[in-house]
Amino acid sequence: MQIIYFATEADALANINQLPIGSLITDGTTYYAVSSAGTCNSAALAVTANVTLSVGGFDNASFNYYPNPVTDVLTVSYSNAISEIVVYNLLGQQVLIAKPNATQTQVDLSGLNTGTYMVKVTSDEVSKTIKVVKN
Repeated sequence: MQIIYFATEADALANINQLPIGSLITDGTTYYAVSSAGTCNSAALAVTANVTLSVGGFDNASFNYYPNPVTDVLTVSYSNAISEIVVYNLLGQQVLIAKPNATQTQVDLSGLNTGTYMVKVTSDEVSKTIKVVKN
């Protein structure tokens, strides 16, 4: 199955003038998408492009955490202030939360059982989730 894009609804209905893969799209323009499996095509779905330019994202080069595996205390550092750290067990249950508002902090995991945890670190509305093993 593949998704094919067209510039007009008429082209989509006639299955002609497909937009080439990698075509540049224009913000605010409506395109028409058709799901195709062999000779069977879906109805055309109108899709309006909303292009957002951003340099945002988590800067992995400025992020550090240690030790892993951890016995008691996990140290986390980032170039910007860390606003929140949430620790989840593998069932997705929140087991610990911290709001350090600092570029480096220590999270006390000593009260957690031995196992694997997912740690979500948030700074400036961006976040990164890491896997940490607690011994």
